[in-house]
Amino acid sequence: MENQHSKHHDTEAGTVKDEDTVTGKRYRDIYHEFQPDKIAVHYHEKDEAFVYESENGLTLKVEVVSDDIFRFRYAPEGRFESGFSYATDPEARRSLPQVTAGGDSTHFFLRTSKAVCRILKENLQVSIFDAESEKLILQEEAPFYCRRTIMNGICQVKVTHKAWAGEAYFGMGDKTCSANLRGHKIQNWNTDSFSYKTGQDPLYRSIPFYYSVREGVAYGIFLNNSYRTHFDFDSEQRGATTFMADGGEMDYYFIYGPAAMDVARRYAWLTGRPELPPLWALGF
Repeated sequence: MENQHSKHHDTEAGTVKDEDTVTGKRYRDIYHEFQPDKIAVHYHEKDEAFVYESENGLTLKVEVVSDDIFRFRYAPEGRFESGFSYATDPEARRSLPQVTAGGDSTHFFLRTSKAVCRILKENLQVSIFDAESEKLILQEEAPFYCRRTIMNGICQVKVTHKAWAGEAYFGMGDKTCSANLRGHKIQNWNTDSFSYKTGQDPLYRSIPFYYSVREGVAYGIFLNNSYRTHFDFDSEQRGATTFMADGGEMDYYFIYGPAAMDVARRYAWLTGRPELPPLWALGF
């Protein structure tokens, strides 16, 4: 019978070759993936904020900012960040709309005069409807996802929405692709891109906001996260649009129109308007 010890370590018994140790090598980081499961606890906080906690501790907070704006925040282990933001206007005071909260056997819902947010009890998936016509406006294609490693902490937070046939996407600031972003991947990370070319990304500016337009109805998504962010507008033609960040909290706003101009006005109200236009905008 072959001596197994001799086969693997041609050394004296009880010793190990130097090459069989990896004192200078970094092992792969250990990671943990988070996705919500069945809702275990839900309650109403002050100022029209509603909290839904799944059995594994992952928690969704929905803040009804106005009749047209919902804010969604996810905490993988139930602990939210302070909520401070450089991107939103502190003077954009919430209107504290009239909200009707309820539920049935499969969903919880939050209803304002303009929109209805439905939250699936099974895994916190979100869908939003027009309050009057009951038309489906937005639907999550997959549950929220978070990845955390031992060495780096949270390194990915991701939301996936369904990309409907005929749905078009616009926005994201200065980009070198077509105006309709569908079919493209875009990254936000301020980069000195002197003499950039068509298709080059990222560029100088990071604006994590886009419009969706489908069948004459528009809404906006504003990702309130200062980490490197990534947007995939159905680039693989699988009927899904994703946005993700390389860290921090998943914190985004849904801004309903239904007209695109309405979305623009509400986005400007949320993030702040300039005191005066820049001098160069008035001509020379």
